[in-house]
Amino acid sequence: MEARELAVRLSEVRACYAWFFQPQREDERKPRTTCPLCGDPLAAYDGGIFRQLLCERNKIVLPG
Repeated sequence: MEARELAVRLSEVRACYAWFFQPQREDERKPRTTCPLCGDPLAAYDGGIFRQLLCERNKIVLPG
């Protein structure tokens, strides 16, 4: 089972997201405003130790 599929199933009980990996080199990373899978706007989440971006539809999280 893929991480995203598992996150969708677990979210039925508790909020869960799969981490969407991006290039690590700063010059390769482009700031995202939309989900890389569906194109929906990403929602900012500031409740953790660093800012994150969430797609509720696909249950993925990206660094913000």
